[in-house]
Amino acid sequence: MLDTANVANSVHYERIVVPIDRSQSAEVALVHARTLATTLGIPILLLSVVDITPMAQAALIATGIDDLALQAALALVEAEEEEAIAHLEEVGRTLGQQGLTVAFEVRRGVTLESLLEAVRPCDLLVMEMHDKGGILRWLLGDDADAVIRHSPAPVLLVR
Repeated sequence: MLDTANVANSVHYERIVVPIDRSQSAEVALVHARTLATTLGIPILLLSVVDITPMAQAALIATGIDDLALQAALALVEAEEEEAIAHLEEVGRTLGQQGLTVAFEVRRGVTLESLLEAVRPCDLLVMEMHDKGGILRWLLGDDADAVIRHSPAPVLLVR
């Protein structure tokens, strides 16, 4: 069992960053982040990234993407951003009612890069881990592994 008194006295994080992607598995990481934030008395940053990779790939494939197609793609990204903001506000409101200090941020970009850009060395990144094994992991890579290798801050992975 974790001795929270010793942890609170020996660890000096400024905030806990939790990537939220509107999945139930992301909510599991949030439970751990909430406990740590309460114990350490630090705020939580809820982070959502609107991945523009599919839009960028479509633009590369299209031979002469017209203004109408580009406007439609941007409208989809903006709609996804609005959904992410609404979700983070809801989650933040719930955490705030539990006495926690919560901020949120929605970024637009490539998910992994945007996540790593948001994290500072004084943070603790708490995220869920998709359990991909075997061939699937080899083919798709492991986002958690990339985060661990490149994060400027400690990472707590939750299954």
